[in-house]
Amino acid sequence: MRNAVATWNTCASGSTRCCDRRRDRSRNTAPGSAAVAIRFRSGTLEINGIPAAFAGLPSACAWDERTACFRAPASAYADLVRSLRRLKIAYSDQARQYQTLTAGAVVRREPRPYQSEALAAWDAAGGRGVVVLPTGAGKTLVAHMAIDLRRRSTLVVTPTLDLVRQWHDGLVSSFGVPVASSAAASTTCGR
Repeated sequence: MRNAVATWNTCASGSTRCCDRRRDRSRNTAPGSAAVAIRFRSGTLEINGIPAAFAGLPSACAWDERTACFRAPASAYADLVRSLRRLKIAYSDQARQYQTLTAGAVVRREPRPYQSEALAAWDAAGGRGVVVLPTGAGKTLVAHMAIDLRRRSTLVVTPTLDLVRQWHDGLVSSFGVPVASSAAASTTCGR
């Protein structure tokens, strides 16, 4: 069986686009594997297999002459994946490192209306944004609902060890799964 690879055409305007799939015997890849690969390297996303002149990637993607591939900040991951899917470009996703929670929350609490609104706004923004509520208004519950909605492993960063413990205990009780936590000692430099 021959491998399917993308062919790239340069239009008269100079832009390059993936136009179709062709069979190619010269590729040394496994059957069905993608010619485009997304990896997380050196703090950024590395997109290999797309020519420098290609103009169809999100604006966060920039050509890196040093590595002869496109790079983007990790925050552009979702936009990049959506763009490749929209363009029907097959890709190998080696950057996806999050785990999926199969069961979701085992304890569900009834949110207040403003908490439901905050979650809906966050979800409508593609799972991005900041929830600003006063102390004791239930930001943690909104975060637990967001984790339950996305069902993905999540990094929680807190400014104090007490909050690390509170988050750890809350996540264990809400999701009923083991939760890893780490506390790093802060130091002041230059004093």
